[in-house]
Amino acid sequence: MREIRPGQDSFRTNRELSAVRLVWADFAGAGLDGIGAGELRCQLFKGDTPLSERWFYSWTP
Repeated sequence: MREIRPGQDSFRTNRELSAVRLVWADFAGAGLDGIGAGELRCQLFKGDTPLSERWFYSWTP
């Protein structure tokens, strides 16, 4: 799994990144049991405002 670091996404500094909350939404696909591909969907929030929806992780059999 990939660690989220400043510079790998739209947030460039530690100060900006620390103000953002990462909420794990759900899993798409059947990849959790090792059968089939899937993605982990995450949503970034600043306060109660959703900033974006992005796919951070994906896997294939």
